[in-house]
Amino acid sequence: MCEGDAASSMLSRMPLRVEQELDPVTVHNAALYQLDQQPPAAAAKLQSLLHTDSFPAETFHNLLLIYAKYEVVHF
Repeated sequence: MCEGDAASSMLSRMPLRVEQELDPVTVHNAALYQLDQQPPAAAAKLQSLLHTDSFPAETFHNLLLIYAKYEVVHF
């Protein structure tokens, strides 16, 4: 099983919750998983994480990479 399949399987087994109930690491990982289908939405999730007190350290780095790679403009 490849990493993408494993991530998809794990995300599909999680109980449905609104994004506000999820921990920052789960939101970060969900945004990265969503990246191929919806880069602007993924960037928006990561940007919203930056406004929390406990965002993962990789958030800002990944957000910059998304902006550069997908030419997403979301300020």
